[in-house]
Amino acid sequence: MHTARMRLLLLGAVCLITVCAAVGAPIRFNSLKAGSTVYKNVTVLSVNETDVYFRHEDGMANAKLKRLEPKAQKILGYDAAAAEQREQIHIAGEQTYQSNVLATLGNVKAPAPVRTLSASVLSDPISERSLVGKPGPALRFDIWPELTEAPSDKHILLLFWTPWSLPARKAVAHVAALQKKFADRLVVLGLNPDPGAANDAEGDGEPLVPTAPDTDGKIAAGAGATSVPFVLLMDPEKKVIYQGHPAVLTEVALATILTGAP
Repeated sequence: MHTARMRLLLLGAVCLITVCAAVGAPIRFNSLKAGSTVYKNVTVLSVNETDVYFRHEDGMANAKLKRLEPKAQKILGYDAAAAEQREQIHIAGEQTYQSNVLATLGNVKAPAPVRTLSASVLSDPISERSLVGKPGPALRFDIWPELTEAPSDKHILLLFWTPWSLPARKAVAHVAALQKKFADRLVVLGLNPDPGAANDAEGDGEPLVPTAPDTDGKIAAGAGATSVPFVLLMDPEKKVIYQGHPAVLTEVALATILTGAP
């Protein structure tokens, strides 16, 4: 009896070591398809209910598990029900954040005459590392195929968004409407960590805003973007006027800034 028990304990220890070794081994894919994007030489860094974070031959990225092919989903342990529940929690959190921002910056929506608004109204009082009044992040405008040259006489509005965030997708439509309204004074440019995301928020077959990949996150880091949706507004001299949630940039507020009203 004692010998049999010892054998069982030894077998259990061997199994535990085997499982731990398997868990510790990195998961690799020769190719990983997420939506319309295919990543090569992928090494998985971490996985949660909704996302997989990985390194690939061109840098680092993350993708929604629901956008992967079934075989990859099975390997990564995708649970559609758990992922949907987590997404709903995330959406609720973003909506709460948006409400808090609007409450904090409620003076932008105050029913005052337009000319009482100024650029200072759009200063971000939440962040101690605000870029307002400072040069914006360095940009390579050739990453947006729709641009033939860098805009030199217009304000630039950068939108950081992801196709899997419902509030971010709504923000695309919001800033696209601003672009249309102020086309002679404003250029709206989208940035996304997913190289294939440009076609995920379209209208009438065309992208609502020109979108370029920011797969390494350098532009987002330079803009102070810590969540999506997030915008950064720069004047023609590339100085930051506003950074934060796009809902703050109403037509009234933006018209005031673009016309230079005091």
